[in-house]
Amino acid sequence: MTPSQRPLPAPTDHDIDVGTTTRTDSTIATSLPRRLAGILHADIVAFSRLTHDDEDTAYRIVQERMALVSTIIKNHSGHVCDQTGDNLLALFHSAADALAAALTIQQQSEAALESTKPVTFRIGVNLGDVIENEGRAFGHSVNVAARLQALAPTGGICVSEAVRTAIGKTLPVRFDSLGDRKLHNIDEPVRAYVIGADPLMVLAPPQRTNDLRRGPTVAVLPFTTLERDPADSDFLGHGLAIDIVTALSRYRQLFVLAPHTSMALSPDPTSATVTGQKIGADYLVAGSIQPLGAGLRFSVQLIETQNGAYSWADQFDLDLSQLPKARDRVTTRTVATLIGAIEEGRLDRIERHSTPAAYQTLLQAKRLVYRMREVGDNQLAQTLLSSILRVDPHYAPALAIVALTHLTSVLMSWSTMPDHDLSLAQAASARALEIDSQDHLAHGIFGITSLWQRRFATAGIHLGEALALNPNDADTLAGQGLYLTFSGDPESGAACLTAAVERNPFHPDWYAWARGLAEYNARRFDRALSSLLSIARPTRFHRRLLSATYAQLGNLAQAKLECQQVMAEVPGYRIKDTLRIQPYQRQEDAADLMEGLRAAGFPE
Repeated sequence: MTPSQRPLPAPTDHDIDVGTTTRTDSTIATSLPRRLAGILHADIVAFSRLTHDDEDTAYRIVQERMALVSTIIKNHSGHVCDQTGDNLLALFHSAADALAAALTIQQQSEAALESTKPVTFRIGVNLGDVIENEGRAFGHSVNVAARLQALAPTGGICVSEAVRTAIGKTLPVRFDSLGDRKLHNIDEPVRAYVIGADPLMVLAPPQRTNDLRRGPTVAVLPFTTLERDPADSDFLGHGLAIDIVTALSRYRQLFVLAPHTSMALSPDPTSATVTGQKIGADYLVAGSIQPLGAGLRFSVQLIETQNGAYSWADQFDLDLSQLPKARDRVTTRTVATLIGAIEEGRLDRIERHSTPAAYQTLLQAKRLVYRMREVGDNQLAQTLLSSILRVDPHYAPALAIVALTHLTSVLMSWSTMPDHDLSLAQAASARALEIDSQDHLAHGIFGITSLWQRRFATAGIHLGEALALNPNDADTLAGQGLYLTFSGDPESGAACLTAAVERNPFHPDWYAWARGLAEYNARRFDRALSSLLSIARPTRFHRRLLSATYAQLGNLAQAKLECQQVMAEVPGYRIKDTLRIQPYQRQEDAADLMEGLRAAGFPE
């Protein structure tokens, strides 16, 4: 009998298995202590055979292994509730702690396989309410963990949907779905997952996988602190590092090592190359906190472990009165910038060294679409994306960027069938969401596509969902700014776009165009001009707005020069085309833009 199946003290005949029967004694039910816990159930594989072959040796080895397992559980803030000869039940404060312990147990077991009497485990992990009584645990959630253990492969781990949802991307593992499983004596089916065969173990150097989708691996070092109060320093430095790990984990294009790994690393960035090779990270994020007058200075660096080079660095000075909000502010300002720096570095490397990885190809396509220079860029991007989708038709980020290529064709007037291209954009982004409903990029592009189809409510819902999934993503914030502008709130739109530009110093030119449009619609024409002039290589898409802005500022000569350049490229352009393409919810909100275009000399 497993620990999870043992009865409550003084049981009746009908309540041996707490997980399948509702007790009718309400006094007992309400008096027993309950709490939410991560639950780990481990069972030794082929225990009977081990004892049959050599009972004394098997007993000694199993006792040694169980002692090691108990230590691992304790080190992950858990405690053993029950243990028999061949199985063990433990509780943890969280699902992440339970799964991290399970990974470490299996890692240690794998390392011991060379012994003459190897001991391997099957492990089940669940998250749910438990009843604790006299140091032991009971309940439906405990029973589910035991049943999941039975589904795990030899040396493997099986977890519930509750664990998968709670973990998200906080641990570097892959969840392979087993579907909904009917478990013995459990009324409702449970959706189960097996941890991938080659996970990046929490306490071991990550093993490279053949997953061509995978982006770079990032580890965040504990921030070094030189505070006056060491206790406060450690709390703030470690807390800030964990915040950044959590925020980076929302970017599904990255592989972010878990806090357990990061916090175990040396905070010395001078050993970046050695540290990175040891843990399999492509990039390290290092930082420091030091006193500065009456405040603090936060310094952050992004280090390439291949060569120890600093890809990006920044400093933030904050008054001590801002300390309660300091972690949020530094995290928000740091994370999106790190993403931009990583992608920019990867793109530079792509140009020097060809690579077949889907993530790298996706970055190439994304850059081509974002710069919006010529129809050939868009066509090349579609070719690159097609090469990804031929190999992996279920790669949601690639489908999302496909949708963006069709939307760009409409925006740049490259499309001969704009309604058809909008339909293709909608279909591609919808397919991306079907594959991965938690992909913030897919939600964002589906929202923008819906905006250009004048489905404003749908656009708002999906852009809001994208921000909820990843509030630090600059692209999503910029998309929200466009939505607000076209929905009649250009002031809020401009604020969103300004924040997006600040968060991503490597932002594409469309950020500046969108911010210029928001400022224009808010009748802040000088700010609109400043934003548009920041575009190093303006296209006709940008120049149309630039000419209208010059006209509103009274500089008709420069407005007409910009108009002439646009008309030289597209002689058939008319003002009504802009009114048709730009998705204003209310036509009166476009009046200022029409007025500027007319004053600049564009034909009706």
